[in-house]
Amino acid sequence: MLFYISQHFGGEATVLSTTALDVGAALLIGKLDLKAGVELIIITIFVYVSIRVARLIASLLTSS
Repeated sequence: MLFYISQHFGGEATVLSTTALDVGAALLIGKLDLKAGVELIIITIFVYVSIRVARLIASLLTSS
């Protein structure tokens, strides 16, 4: 499923979908607490920003 999302909607949508699926799985098994939720949000923000910055740097390096 994540491969399909990645192929058709890009990296950002894949990261957000992965986060949503992780939260859903944690809720289903009852293991989502405040600390885990905050950690997941922070990790998601860093990955999302990293994808955006990597694209920006790559375009700056290759636009001659």
